[in-house]
This record gives sequence, structure tokens and C-alpha cells, in this order.
Amino acid sequence: MVNNDAMLGPDPEDAELAGDLRSIVSDYPHCDPALTLSICADRLDDDPTGDERAGLIVILNATCWYAASGRIGTAKVLEGMTAALVAARTGLAANGGPGSGSGPGPGPGCGHAPGEHPQVGDDREYDVTTGAQLLSPGGRAAYERKRDGEYGDPPLDGWLCPAFLAELADEAVDRLREGLQELFGERETGHLDKRYLRSDGRVDIPRLTRTIRRRFRSDEDSAEAGLWAARRWMAGEGASEDRLGLFLAVCSCVFEWHEGMPRTFFREIEAAVKTVDLAPLGMPCAHEHQAGAHPWAVANRLDRGAGAFAAVNAIYAPEDFEAPGGPFALEEWNCPKQAAELAEAAIADFADWRNMRGDDEDDEKWE
Repeated sequence: MVNNDAMLGPDPEDAELAGDLRSIVSDYPHCDPALTLSICADRLDDDPTGDERAGLIVILNATCWYAASGRIGTAKVLEGMTAALVAARTGLAANGGPGSGSGPGPGPGCGHAPGEHPQVGDDREYDVTTGAQLLSPGGRAAYERKRDGEYGDPPLDGWLCPAFLAELADEAVDRLREGLQELFGERETGHLDKRYLRSDGRVDIPRLTRTIRRRFRSDEDSAEAGLWAARRWMAGEGASEDRLGLFLAVCSCVFEWHEGMPRTFFREIEAAVKTVDLAPLGMPCAHEHQAGAHPWAVANRLDRGAGAFAAVNAIYAPEDFEAPGGPFALEEWNCPKQAAELAEAAIADFADWRNMRGDDEDDEKWE
């Protein structure tokens, strides 16, 4: 008997899903990536051994890099994808366990020779499109009809092979767990004391800000330096003279990360900045000059990109640095209104980062 459903082709909703997924992996999403990937994970988690398993594993494997890249700001999405893949992987274990057609050899229960499994990762738009087709009998039938043409697509049984799917699930789980740690895990900064503290116990502010600004050398070093400064500033450690430099270093770090740093760094930096009193914003200030600008704004305006860093360093190493528009009196740098202005700008950046990623500030992972 002919299966009329299979002859009809992919489910229209799955075809729409394929379009959304292609927009995600091309990095120009026209949907909400967090919602779309969560829905895929939920579908797999609800029935990890069901008819949709192969398609959803292929989809989550093809999109795990996006979820783990920091483009999605809530840990719930990565955790949901991981849990669903682990559940599906458990079901695949009974079929012979992992194997790789491109590795040493297929696992037990897999009849494919090395190299016979589909190659994934080179064209993620193709991968998610195929994954969406695998979700239904009609989609799989459409894939087979297309494969009979001139496209040279891998055989359907390769995509459905339990050993192949186990390998994809394992690979995606590893990447997602790495992403969870990188984006949301706790960061150690104690080892940075020997880098940023001088022999007399004072903070080497120029070295600290230099690391923050040189993101082209290491994004992680830049963010870690800002986190180290935020933690030391919050704890009130070291000389009181260093507190101004630490706060300005924290703000420098925020402003240097225009596109937003990973949440594992900025959650504590944000907490530190939000302790600053914003009340002075609405009050007159005795230190305002040059159209109401404070030292940071003056230096930054005169030498955008480097001015604020040079001005901060000039406080602590005036023999090596000259502040654009300065020198400024320490009293001007310590003005509560300037601190409030910088905190307000940093808080606005944090909000922009969340909005850019679709982050939910009420998510327990933010706390």
C-alpha cells in the first residue's frame, strides 16, 4: 500500500523550521534563535527515541556552535539542548554505541564502512535543511526523491544510522558543555595577582589597562583583567589610592567590549558597577568644565579610542603618560558625578548586550 503521507513531502511547519534554522546558522537570524533552538530541544527531549530523533540530533549538532558562541545569552537554551541530546544518546546506546564512518571504523551494529556516513559541518545550511526533512516520513521520502537526481546526497540510511547519530550527539554535547563553562561558569582570577600587583602591593594600573585594551591579542585576557579589577574593587583590597584606578579600569573594560563580553565575566562586573550611586547625575558639580565634561570625557573626546586609557594611566604613572586635555586634578577624577556618568554608560551597555542576545535578566542564571 502506498503511504500517501510520505508522498506528500515535508510537513509545512518543518519546511518553515528549515528556513528559520538556515537563517540562524548563516548568522542572520530572522527568527528568535533561543526560542527556535529551545523548541527543537524540547521536541527531542519529549520523545528521545521517537521518529523525529535523527532529524533533531542533526539539527542540534549543526546549531550547537551558535548556541555556544555567546550569541544566545541564557544558559537555559544550552542546558535544554544538552539534556535532550543526552536523553537521545542513551537510547542510541542500545543500538551499538558510538561509531564513526570517518574514523577508525564503525561501531558495533553499524554496517557502514569508514567514510560512508554523511559528512557534516562543511555546509550547515544543508545540514539543518536535511535535518528538517528527516523529521517526518514525507520529508524523508522527499529527500530520497531528490537523492535520486543529480545532487549526490548521501543515502538516507546513513543519516538514520544509530552509530552516526550517537557520534553527532556526543560531539554536540561536548561543544555545548564547553560553551556553558566558557559563557556561564565561574572564573578564577587569583592567579592574576602576580601579574597586576607590584612588589609593594600596589596595582600596576598601566599594565592592567594595557591588557584590557589589547583585545586583539587576547579577548580572554582582556575580560579576565576587567573581572580581576571588579573583584578587587568590590572587596576593597589593597591601597585606597588604587580604588579609583580599579574602577576606571572596570569601566574601560566595559567600553572596550562594544559587542558584549561573555556572561561569565560581565555578571560580576555589572554587579560592581551597579553599586555606584547614580544620584549625583541630577546634581550640580563643582568640577565640570569644557561644556560640562569630566576628565574621562575630555580625554576620550580629544583622542578617541586611546585618550581615556592614557588619562587613567597618567594618574598613576605621570612620567610615562600624558592625559589628553590634562593634567587633571585628582579631585576632578574622584568626582561622584563622573563616577555616576561612567556607571550609567556601563549599565546601558549591559542592557544593550542583553537585548542583542535576547537575554532574560530574570533568568536565574543571571543571578
